[in-house]
Amino acid sequence: MGFFTAGLPGIMSSSAASRLSVAAILLAGSAMGSSSVALAQEGADTVYGDIVVTAQRRSENLMDVPVAISAFSGETLANTGIADIQAVQMATPTLVYNNTGAYAQPYIRGVGSRLLQNGLDPSIAMYLDGRYLARQTAVTLDLFDVQRVEVLKGPQGVLFGRNAAAGAIRVITNEVSDDFEGMIKAGYGNYNQVYGQALLKLPLSQDLGIRLSGMTSHRDGFATNLVDTGIREWDDKQLTAVRGKVRWQGDVLDANLTLGYWHQDDNAGNETNAVGLSVVRTFGTTRGVD
Repeated sequence: MGFFTAGLPGIMSSSAASRLSVAAILLAGSAMGSSSVALAQEGADTVYGDIVVTAQRRSENLMDVPVAISAFSGETLANTGIADIQAVQMATPTLVYNNTGAYAQPYIRGVGSRLLQNGLDPSIAMYLDGRYLARQTAVTLDLFDVQRVEVLKGPQGVLFGRNAAAGAIRVITNEVSDDFEGMIKAGYGNYNQVYGQALLKLPLSQDLGIRLSGMTSHRDGFATNLVDTGIREWDDKQLTAVRGKVRWQGDVLDANLTLGYWHQDDNAGNETNAVGLSVVRTFGTTRGVD
């Protein structure tokens, strides 16, 4: 015998009641899922909310950028002991950063370039404050006074000036600020390593300010030449670098000037040569105007 409900208010069939029960469970599940997503998003914003990236040529929160990207603030780099660009691979999945002598060889997702001659561009584009570093010998960087490092994974278009098949690595240094501040840091390690960093932020007026930073790092080589002739130690480090920034922020004009100088006189990255007479001596200057 069936149940007839037409014209009788307050009476419901068993199949209709089942459908309503299922709908109620689905709605409850959706509400629980939404709250879980909201809690996860809130927790993520708590962790990453202070990291603003410019991976799409505009300032955005890291969690809002629809790009496969790993970003690290300067404070995070300092707290984790990441002192140079190669060490970023320890905190970035799919990034491998090797070198052969002075030739840097980063790989992202297994794609990269081994050795390139003049006129050939690597598969991973490297940028320092928005300026493209074209040569493999110029992208083994020590990280000091850095605001953040961004690792963009996957093919990149011409958003930053050139396309790249594997990805891009962007190093952004700190800008001039309105606060007066200074910092000196020094340390000593094994292999007689001595390093030091210094920073001075100096606002000269309401419109004009400067930022000066510098670092030095010296250590003995990791490899010893067993032959009496030739260079005694390999893979040592003798590096000094300074950077200066000037900012003018007027009513109608904003201008930024960056000057950098570095000097390196060592055999960093060379540890397989048993005998040799040549000495690597490099130095250079960088400058840019925005």
